[in-house]
Amino acid sequence: MASVTWIGEGDPKAEVTMRGKTFKAGEAVDIDEKQYPDLVEKCSSNPMFKVEGYGGGTPESDPELHPAPSTVSAQYPVPKPGEPVKPTGAKGSK
Repeated sequence: MASVTWIGEGDPKAEVTMRGKTFKAGEAVDIDEKQYPDLVEKCSSNPMFKVEGYGGGTPESDPELHPAPSTVSAQYPVPKPGEPVKPTGAKGSK
């Protein structure tokens, strides 16, 4: 759960409402980041908000599960530039 505080502007009684959550200047509001991931992300990137208890952003991808495209071999032989393209046996051709 993230704790989001609106820093506010000048008037200590000012408040702002986003996604049904009302933020009063200087008062922390607990927000479930699973229920409102977009709101927590938006507040964390806004300098008028202070966000605590939030890891931030999307999780990093596991390099073993998602190898770089340059390290993955092609699924079939690919002709090099200048080589003739061989027929692949498309439907209807023999």
